[in-house]
Formats: sequence, C-alpha cells, structure tokens
Amino acid sequence: MTQMLPFIIVLFAGIFFSEIFARLHVPWVVALVLGGIVLGLTSNADLFTQNSLIQFFADIGLVFLMFMAGLETRFDQFRHLSKATIVLTLMNGILPFLVGLGIGFLFGFGWTTSFLIGIIFVSSSIAIIVPAMNETHLFKKPLGRTIVQGAIISDIASLLLLSFVIQTTHPLTFLPVGLYIIVLVFVIIFLKWAVPAVVNFFKRIEITGGEERDADLRLVFVILLASILLFEFLGMHPIVGGFFTGLVMSEARISGKLRTQINTLAYSLFIPIFFVVVGASLDLSVFGKVQGTLMLVLCIAVGASLVKYLSGYWAGRVSGFSKLHSQIMGAAVMPQLSTTLAVVFAGVSLGFISTPLETALVILSITSTLVAPFLISYFTNKSKAV
Repeated sequence: MTQMLPFIIVLFAGIFFSEIFARLHVPWVVALVLGGIVLGLTSNADLFTQNSLIQFFADIGLVFLMFMAGLETRFDQFRHLSKATIVLTLMNGILPFLVGLGIGFLFGFGWTTSFLIGIIFVSSSIAIIVPAMNETHLFKKPLGRTIVQGAIISDIASLLLLSFVIQTTHPLTFLPVGLYIIVLVFVIIFLKWAVPAVVNFFKRIEITGGEERDADLRLVFVILLASILLFEFLGMHPIVGGFFTGLVMSEARISGKLRTQINTLAYSLFIPIFFVVVGASLDLSVFGKVQGTLMLVLCIAVGASLVKYLSGYWAGRVSGFSKLHSQIMGAAVMPQLSTTLAVVFAGVSLGFISTPLETALVILSITSTLVAPFLISYFTNKSKAV
C-alpha cells in the first residue's frame, strides 16, 4: 500500500488542480504541470515522493501523449500544401532552430545539448493551436489551415531530428544512420498499410449483433506496444515511435465509440499522470543553487517566444497575408507544450538536459501556453474590428 499512496496522490492532484485552474481559464495541461510543481514542493517536506509505479505510468502517459498526437493527424493533411504552409514551415523551423542553437552555445552547452535546444524551439503545440483556431473560427480558412499544417510539420520535423540525435549519440541499433533512415521510411510505409488492414480485419470479425466488443480497445494496445517495440528495435525513441504509430493508425476506420474509449483512457488516466510528474520533477531550488539559472530561464522563455512570433509573422507577410493576419500567425506558432515537454523528458532521461535547463524549458512551455491564446484572441478581435 505504501507504493499506492503516492500514485493516488498524483491522480487526486490531476483532478483537483485541473478543476481549480479551470475556473481561472488556465489551460488543462498547464494546470496539471502547476499541480505537479506543488507536489514537488511538498516532496521537500517528505509529504510526497515519486516511486517506480508513478514513473512507470508517467512513461506510459508520455507514449500515449505522442500516440494521441499522431492519431489526431492524417496523411491527407499533407497532400495539398500551399506556398504559405511551406514558407511558414521553413521560417518557423530554421530561425527558431538557429536561435536555440545559439542560446545553447551562449550558455556553454555542448553540441548535443545545444542541438536539442534548437529542436525544442522548432516544435509547436497542436493541442493549443487547434482549439484556438476553432474558437476564433479560423480553422477552415486558409490562414487557419496554413497554421495547423505548418505546426504539424514542425512537430514531425522536431521528432525526426530527436530520433537522429539519439541514433548518433546513443545508438539503439546496429544500422548506420544512412541505412537507418531508409529502413525507417520503408517501415512507416509498411505500417501505413498493415495497421489499418489489421484493425479493419478484426473489426469485421469482432462485430457481433451490430455492436463492437471491448476487444477493439485491447487490439489498439497490442498494435501500439508492438509498433513501439519495432521502432525501438530500429533505434527510435518510444515517444517518436508512439507518434508514428498513432499517425499510421489514423488511416484505419476507427469508429466514434472506439475513439472515445481511447481518448477517455488516455486523457483521464495516463496523460495527466505524465504532466503532473513533469511538474513534480521540476527543481525550483536551482535558482538559488546554480548561478545563472534565472538568466537562462529568461533567455529561453523570451528568446523562444520572440523568435517563434517573428518567424510566424514574417512568414505571413512573405506569403501575402495582411499585417493583422500575420500577427495571428505569429502568435499561433508560439505555444510549445506537448511535443516540447516530451522532447525535454527524453533529453533528461538520456542525460542531455541539466536541471537548470529542464526548469527553463518547462517554464517556457507554461508561459508560451498562457500567452499565445490571449494574443491570438486579441489579434483576431482586432482584425474583425478593422
């Protein structure tokens, strides 16, 4: 039972803080991370300690987070890419990456860590962007489609770059990098065909009396775990494997009932535990222990947000959007949440990211997620008034 108590505390914290901060209109994920920070502070008083059970569920939550991100993405979203999407993808990838790389070198980090900071600066947050586009009624307009497509491609690019870094520094397979990329492409193409085929096959034989059986949900688990094991064998980190598994599974004809079951399981249990653990793992004492931490936090938070906004704004202007619409585009690509935290978590586990840098990157996620929706709403209302 002593192993279960901290686990129950984490579950309760996820429910309690999400409800409290929802009244303040704080995004759900930010509320969970803030709740985790509170738990982390209590751990200094020996009121709460993380254990292997919590870490296990957090790892599962991380994989599910990326799996759901992939599941909510479809290959057909990339069949018709506009010039504006290509411009946004390039500018919102190259400029933030170079700034992140520069900040890493400025603070004395090595090539690998600096490269990882650049990768994190490339990522965005579909979990924040899509609701914001729906709320402002921009999702089906050219501006909204450009923003969403650009953000998805940026996230995929950051995950592929992460996989490249891991393969070159902590290789999990005997394949050389060149062959690794070729094999990886063929595996994704194979899974794009195989996973929907398996899902649809079992769907045909498992429907009895016109109703789906719970075996469908178990089948999703089996496919997810088997695919991640395959990707790990190829040298890919589980978070990247989880995303691509969700991406190929999005091609299957998953019913509304099964999708609801997956969402409920992922967002009610596993994913909240991951975000709470991220907050609980944050060590705020580094501000007093490690000199320069405050300056690092300011450079990371301000530098990333500013370069993301400017790259989005300039991309909008180059693509022919109005000044206000370009400002909306700049604000929309600012938030860095799910993919950012997933890459940070992977970087910490591999020893690439120090405690001060982890603190700075988590604070970046919190601040950008709080500021971006406000700016999107402000510029959208301003554009309507013109």
